[in-house]
Amino acid sequence: MTDNPYYRYLLEGMDNVSYSENELMPSKKAETEYVIDRALNVKTEKKKKYYLIKWKGWTKAQSTWEPETSLLADLGKQQFDLLISRMTKKK
Repeated sequence: MTDNPYYRYLLEGMDNVSYSENELMPSKKAETEYVIDRALNVKTEKKKKYYLIKWKGWTKAQSTWEPETSLLADLGKQQFDLLISRMTKKK
């Protein structure tokens, strides 16, 4: 037995869920980078806008609905506006 203490970290608001320090370490695997090819469509659900995003290197069938707030946060206002303007021109 080692002299090192053993810790478990509890997740606030999630009963019966805990992780050891090793389980919380960042992954050494490279993260996959997803690049937007274009926005295909837009819809509104419960007063929130979602855009159908076609990803570079992925098929059209693998496109996903992404919330406007996430796109704005990731792209910034200027890039987001450019993405949307290209969508409306292709219709």
